[in-house]
Amino acid sequence: MKGAVFLGDRKVELRNFPDPTPGPGEVVIEMKASGMCGSDLKFYRSPPGEAQKALGLGDNLAELRSAITDWKPDVAFNLLEEFQGIVTYDQYVVAFLELMKLPYTGCNPRGMMISRDKALSKKLLVYHRIRVPEFHAFPMGLKVKRPTPAWVPAHRQKPD
Repeated sequence: MKGAVFLGDRKVELRNFPDPTPGPGEVVIEMKASGMCGSDLKFYRSPPGEAQKALGLGDNLAELRSAITDWKPDVAFNLLEEFQGIVTYDQYVVAFLELMKLPYTGCNPRGMMISRDKALSKKLLVYHRIRVPEFHAFPMGLKVKRPTPAWVPAHRQKPD
């Protein structure tokens, strides 16, 4: 797969990365387009020569810790989508940035966790009186019986 790597000084490079392998309960989606938040553009548009450093994070947080302690950045421009090949681990890297007291772009770890749980997200929105489409959450493995619509006459309904 291809990915854009921000090199600093208004330079972005398209690189090849290995295709991700989904784990249990995960899927890989094909992205046709991606965007960048307007608040993140200030890093791209910063004057040439202003200190910027790109760090490709693989499987080890020691690299990130060293970069933070040695380089002492003002902010981390977070474009991470997975860590150690697992998409749900990105929230732990962001939590590490919080432990290091380093400001970062993007969502906090709690928001990342909640956003992955559609039913929980909708319940939170409903609690705060934000309208969402009707939904139902069913436990995994439970046999679900669809209700018969009210307009179907009793003599036409199928028995269980």
